Amino acid sequence: MSIPIIFIHQGWSRHLEYALLQARRSNPDSPIFVLGGQKTGGFQGVTLISYEGIFQSAADFAPLYRHLSAHAPHFELFCLQRWFILSSFLQKSGISRCFALDSDVLLFTEVTRDAERFSQCDLTHLSHTGPLNRFINSPATLAAFCDHITKSYTDNLESWIRWFAEAQARGVWGGVSDMTIFHDFRRQFPAGSPKFADLTLIRDGVAYDHSIHSPDGYKTRLRRKVIRWKGGAPQAFHLETQQWIGFYSIHFQGPSKPLMRAALNSNRQQWFEGAVQIEWNHFIARVRNRLRRWRQHF
Repeated sequence: MSIPIIFIHQGWSRHLEYALLQARRSNPDSPIFVLGGQKTGGFQGVTLISYEGIFQSAADFAPLYRHLSAHAPHFELFCLQRWFILSSFLQKSGISRCFALDSDVLLFTEVTRDAERFSQCDLTHLSHTGPLNRFINSPATLAAFCDHITKSYTDNLESWIRWFAEAQARGVWGGVSDMTIFHDFRRQFPAGSPKFADLTLIRDGVAYDHSIHSPDGYKTRLRRKVIRWKGGAPQAFHLETQQWIGFYSIHFQGPSKPLMRAALNSNRQQWFEGAVQIEWNHFIARVRNRLRRWRQHF
């Protein structure tokens, strides 16, 4: 039986449509759910699940939340709440295995087939960050992670407040998030615990992308991994092994979302032009910010 692919998203967006389209292309037989989606955008075979009946645990967490991040409060809160939502959905639906996918990730593999490589672990993660696209083979371990989130904002809140203050003092961007809490959650278990597996590790010449912005040992250009297309599938050049590695997913984090359309079409020219346009926009934004700060002094 094909395992479900599950997105958790507030409302609707163009990049979610791209992610859904590619997920369906790569996984024609997998059920696809969007938890919290408000319309289908004309997609066939995508099931929308309202928050009704699966949001209570996320709502219960909200009053406990303490903002310890450089990101917007509503953004950071929802990033935490989504795991409560997913946990509740799995419990109510009786789904025992799934692949959870972020709405800015394009998937280039059939996850049911690839899931066999990770069938012995409870959860997969991406490098040190954790969430994003992951196999969930144990809803109980996901529920334990949700309990750990709650404990982080109750019993362990003071230690996280100190951690955030120290990070700010060092000039470290970010803060307390589902990623940092998941990293802390994994530390409860022995190193190399079979409960977890890192999808970014190269296995049989393929890997999952952590972030298009993060070098991760691959060749980069314009602050992004260099991607080539072979047979409609993406590859990145790994510097240590001097080999092209197949990517089963690409994470278009932050401002790189406009590149998703070019990736869908395997269009190298659109990809390059899009990357140049993004860098130009960044340059203009930096100039405007500096001018704004300069004017404040006069």
